[in-house]
Amino acid sequence: MFLPGKPYWNSWAESWLMNTLFYLVLSFYFLLTPLYSVSAPPFPYEVEQPDGSKIPVRMFGHEYYNWMETEDGYVIDWVEDESCQSWYYCELDGEGEFHPSLISVIYPAPVDLHISKHLREISPKVRNLDRGYLSMESAHDDYLHRVNIDGGLKPLIFLVDFSDEEHEYSRDQFQSLIFEDDLNPSNANLPSTYTMSVRDYFDEISNGKQEIIGDNGSVVDWTRARNSYSYYVDGAQG
Repeated sequence: MFLPGKPYWNSWAESWLMNTLFYLVLSFYFLLTPLYSVSAPPFPYEVEQPDGSKIPVRMFGHEYYNWMETEDGYVIDWVEDESCQSWYYCELDGEGEFHPSLISVIYPAPVDLHISKHLREISPKVRNLDRGYLSMESAHDDYLHRVNIDGGLKPLIFLVDFSDEEHEYSRDQFQSLIFEDDLNPSNANLPSTYTMSVRDYFDEISNGKQEIIGDNGSVVDWTRARNSYSYYVDGAQG
């Protein structure tokens, strides 16, 4: 066990801070994956009928083959031509492919809807990615527009230490480490190895498209865990 005041304490603290930053970045990666990956986003969102009614939906698949289901399990598709413009429930046609029915979608579905839930095509084929809302790019853009994220992410950070592993760095230092624009380690009283904040990192890897936003309430000050650090990691270093 390392104790404050020992010659190796600063080295351990820097290592601990580096590990903490790694897990923060890893956490942000999983938070941001739906925005940049080719897989279907795992979150529900809403589409809208022309009359303004909302339909909660989820997407499945990936950018080369995907489909959309309502929250109550029905596959739907957007149809737009000279005679109609609406979301319609899908059925399987004679070849086992999704085909819009003549029934416009409402949520929840009517009790007398004679269409099976969770339909799957018999022989899925790569689709034309220009198909409106069934395009992954369109779905991501629609999600960002509807929840007004506009490329920004505002995480909430909780700082926790333990009776046998007390913290060395302050809340303000973590505030700089995560949210500061163009981090200067000397100004933030951080080790010189920290030349980039989490905000700087995601700004760089996203070519300026992903902003990490934080204010004075974004980092919750240190809280002491009920049990010791060794209790939680069971000697396995986390």
